[in-house]
Amino acid sequence: MVANESTTMFVDFSHVMLFNNLLQKAISDEFLRLEPHLKNACNRFVMECRYNAILDDVNKDINVAFFNLLASKK
Repeated sequence: MVANESTTMFVDFSHVMLFNNLLQKAISDEFLRLEPHLKNACNRFVMECRYNAILDDVNKDINVAFFNLLASKK
């Protein structure tokens, strides 16, 4: 995030699947409902890690993006 001044935190979904099956199912099924909570968690993580580039503007929105998602047909 800091290297390219991005405000997007990329999360490998395969790591989420290995960590907690219930969490990966909830994110897969209810992403739109959970997105504000995920963004809030990313904001707290960035503040705890004290990334200087992000701290310059505390009003910056941190977005979350998942990759390595399983393809599903509904």
